[in-house]
Amino acid sequence: EWVTSLVALEQIARGMPFGSAAFVPLANPDGAALSLREEGFSLWKANAEGVDLNLNFDALWQQVSSTEFPSYSGYKGTAPGSEPETQALMNLYNDSRYNWKAVIHYHSMGNVIYWDILGNKVQAESSELANLMSTVTGGYRLLPSEGGGGYKDWIQLSSKPVPSVTLETGKVSCPMPISEYSSIWTDNRLTWAVAMEWVAAR
Repeated sequence: EWVTSLVALEQIARGMPFGSAAFVPLANPDGAALSLREEGFSLWKANAEGVDLNLNFDALWQQVSSTEFPSYSGYKGTAPGSEPETQALMNLYNDSRYNWKAVIHYHSMGNVIYWDILGNKVQAESSELANLMSTVTGGYRLLPSEGGGGYKDWIQLSSKPVPSVTLETGKVSCPMPISEYSSIWTDNRLTWAVAMEWVAAR
């Protein structure tokens, strides 16, 4: 999923039309390094400990399906929030210096948008944001999240929820080739600017 980091870096380089935004270009640097540099690890999705961070957040974690042992993908960890990468994102969101209004997550693959979770406290707002992002990206399909354990899920179930969506970019299977970047950028170059306009108008 490292290709989506380039989308964030390009957004940072171009700047925001107004207001302010915080970017985390890469939340799993060890996993990205393994998938890019180690032979036979191209499908590696987890962190260096073999924990799938997309399943490690405290959002319906007990019911999340998981492999029994650490793996390249699908192992949710020994407890919710057990991983330093998970904790870093949770700490960022809980930092009182920031007044979050919306959160967009980039993942790969599928050209789809996940926007809902059982118990979502900002369901209507997340649906509105998801539909807006679908329009901006040229028609990414909307899908509800299944299971739980993700960062978007955790935000939507938290004590201070905000509208949150996950954009799954790219049309081909992971590992996402760099050749996909041009089309991914074309689809997503306006997402943050439009999202900020949406936040400002609410």
